[in-house]
Amino acid sequence: MAIFSISDLHLSFNNPEKSMNKFGWNNHEDIIKESWIKNVTDNDLVLLPGDLSWALKLSDADKDLSFIGNLPGKKVLLKGNHDYWWASLKKINHYFREKNFDIELIQYNAMVFEDYIISGVRGWEFNDNLDDDAQKKYNKELVRFDLCVLSIRKLLNEYKNIKKVVFMMHYPPFTAEFPSTPFLDRIIEQKDIIDFVVFGHLHKIKNKKFYNKKIEGIEFKLISADIVNFNLVKII
Repeated sequence: MAIFSISDLHLSFNNPEKSMNKFGWNNHEDIIKESWIKNVTDNDLVLLPGDLSWALKLSDADKDLSFIGNLPGKKVLLKGNHDYWWASLKKINHYFREKNFDIELIQYNAMVFEDYIISGVRGWEFNDNLDDDAQKKYNKELVRFDLCVLSIRKLLNEYKNIKKVVFMMHYPPFTAEFPSTPFLDRIIEQKDIIDFVVFGHLHKIKNKKFYNKKIEGIEFKLISADIVNFNLVKII
């Protein structure tokens, strides 16, 4: 099993007024589909950490989610800041089962796929002057990260054959402006169990290398769709 990842698809099949063409993403869906079909088999795993559809409701996201669901491989989805269609896990899972899509949801939990553990949280945007509301949201995501760690460690105790742990985030755990953050500190504290961190959210950045590096033995990869030229990135 190979593991691929790409984030921020920003699909808008049911919402043409939200088309990303105005940002120069001309027919980006076709490029993603071509890369996906070329590289991914039904035995592979594709991690999608957020901002998948512009739809506001689950029913309006049908074409976007069908685009993902009908492509090869097992998919693991994480909520992004623009995924307003994301309803309760029970409702979304029921929808996926009805559609017979091989899709799982990560929401501050952890799952085993063959010899790998996948976990993740959305995270939150960091700066050194967060207002009270943003600070509460950031702190809540840190608590959810701790819940993920508990789930990961429990699975590591149950499954003795685990090779790697891949952690998904939507927001970056660090930025060029803030290279050290509480989230990054939290992740590094768990360097004995976390091997890879994939994240998105960022667009139009100048220094891609800054976000694709190893810190304390952990591989960090920025996989926003436009940053990776709409091609899936092989993680493992």
